[in-house]
Amino acid sequence: MSESYKVDSNNDLVFVDGVLQVIDGNSEVVQAIRLELEQNKEQWLLNTYYGTSWVNEAGTGILQNKSTETDIKNEIKRVINKYSEVTSINSIEFTGTNAIDVEIVINNSTEVITIG
Repeated sequence: MSESYKVDSNNDLVFVDGVLQVIDGNSEVVQAIRLELEQNKEQWLLNTYYGTSWVNEAGTGILQNKSTETDIKNEIKRVINKYSEVTSINSIEFTGTNAIDVEIVINNSTEVITIG
C-alpha cells in the first residue's frame, strides 16, 4: 500500500485547517482492514467481492444463520488474511458493547482494530 485519504470512525474524510489528511504505513493498513470489515460484502456496486459477508439477499450471511462465534471469527480472519502486511492475528474479542476488537501484527507492531 502507498497512501490513502484518512477517514475518522464515522468514515468521514479528515481535514485539518482545510487540508485533506493522508495516511500511510501501518495506519493505512489498519484503516483499510477496518473499512473492509465494516462494509457488507456485495454492497459496493463497483466491487461486490469487497467487504465482509455479514448479511446478503440469499440469507446466507454469517449474521443471518446459526453461525457460531468460530464462524464469525473465521470470516474476520478471511478478510484480514488478504492483507500481506499482516503477519499474525493475535486475538479477536467480542466486547459487551456490540463491537469486536481485533489485535493484529503489522511490521512487528501490534495494532488493535475496533469494529462496530
